[in-house]
Amino acid sequence: MMNYGTRGTDPARQAILANAIDLLAQLEPGGSISLPGLIEYIAEKDAGLVNAVGRLDIKLFERLVQDLETLRLTRGEFLAARGEPIEAEALLGLGRYAVPGKTRLSVISTKFLGATQDVQFWVSQLLVEMGRWSSRSPSGQLQAVLMFDEADLYLPATRQPPTKEPMEDLLKRARSAGLGLFLATQSPGDFDYKCRDNIRNWFVGRVKEPTALAKMKPMLSDCRVDVTDRLATQEPGEFHLLRDGAVTSLRADLAAVLPEQLPEDEILQLAHHTLGGEPQKKYPMG
Repeated sequence: MMNYGTRGTDPARQAILANAIDLLAQLEPGGSISLPGLIEYIAEKDAGLVNAVGRLDIKLFERLVQDLETLRLTRGEFLAARGEPIEAEALLGLGRYAVPGKTRLSVISTKFLGATQDVQFWVSQLLVEMGRWSSRSPSGQLQAVLMFDEADLYLPATRQPPTKEPMEDLLKRARSAGLGLFLATQSPGDFDYKCRDNIRNWFVGRVKEPTALAKMKPMLSDCRVDVTDRLATQEPGEFHLLRDGAVTSLRADLAAVLPEQLPEDEILQLAHHTLGGEPQKKYPMG
């Protein structure tokens, strides 16, 4: 969220920040680390923190404090929000949240989070939690499915957002936990090439733009049948399933959940009703 990269003094400030969080967590086990508390701890140049970072220039502490203070002033409300904790079992309706005979459907809207970097920060935390749950709850059977819309934002080929590493990790390990991943995008060619080997099935709808088709060439080159010309003429609901070089044409049934836009006030009202325990028939939300 502070737009730190891999150049200049950014890695050094990230190292100081990571050590500060780790040391504070040791000082307050079981407690929560607040942004103001973190700022104060670094500003005081605690002896334990100075020792932990070795020969890094102490002047970097001041710059880090300024960056964190800027974050507090510009994103403090977002970071201090007192909402529900991100808990995999609650979202999936498993464990103590399970209801016999029912399957939980949780719909998460990120439009209220604000800037793209805030959205990616929140989604990265969701991915990390799902990765931890996958490690805790391995299964040979399908337990749940996660679907991400506009997923190319989280796995771009040319950038390194905070969502990229945990998403790649989940693609590698989710299958062993019985967790399915469904990545929906209008630009499949924009996915990072390294993640493509971990995506077994591609459902490709109509793609007619030459630029988009050109980006998909590496993926289509493995197919035993050339379907490039067919993609541009597909009707809504028509797809080609690509898997291990095989190509299968199919037509999808109407979605069980109506794919229509909702005004913001209605989304908030539905979320409020869900928290109150009132069942929703038309738009089930978790």
